[in-house]
Amino acid sequence: PTLTSRDSNRPKVMGSGAAMLISFLALYLAPLSTLTLLQGLTIPISAIAKVPQIVANEKNKSTGTLSAFVVIANIVGCLARVFTTITEVQDPLVLWGFILSAVLNVVIGVQLWAYWGNTAKGKGDYRLPTEKVKVVSANSVQLHAPKAIRPLDTANLASPDSGRRTPPAYSPARGSPAPGGGRRWARKVD
Repeated sequence: PTLTSRDSNRPKVMGSGAAMLISFLALYLAPLSTLTLLQGLTIPISAIAKVPQIVANEKNKSTGTLSAFVVIANIVGCLARVFTTITEVQDPLVLWGFILSAVLNVVIGVQLWAYWGNTAKGKGDYRLPTEKVKVVSANSVQLHAPKAIRPLDTANLASPDSGRRTPPAYSPARGSPAPGGGRRWARKVD
């Protein structure tokens, strides 16, 4: 008999369920000192997770593709956890973990604001490689791909009011630009 895709996941699901049950029992039966130690380990783990991002942002003077929505949500979430910990739990270990996380998220938020619109040094926008077309005869076309991807030179891009326009589209069948001198845009009708 062969296993179907539904049956092939059964061992994974059963193993995950067993691991969750064993973890729950281990934490439930663990002494308070062990739980305190495990809870204290969340503080350096939180720092280890965010400090490399902060260092990379500072080094590149850019936050890359970091989402402003996620950063703001992290800051608000951490501040909410600090507030609820102060008002309800009153556990200093939990409080300091959330305070550290909130401070590091605020640092990332300040970097996001400070470096908004910057691109990373040595990186930047890159053009996709384009093929160069060489017409050999009316029925034969050779394509030559560039050897390397070159960075986009944003300083020499034409602004909308510079008077330059898009070169005419090439039509291999006629060997001349499309009528009207520009790109053809088609609208798909369903």
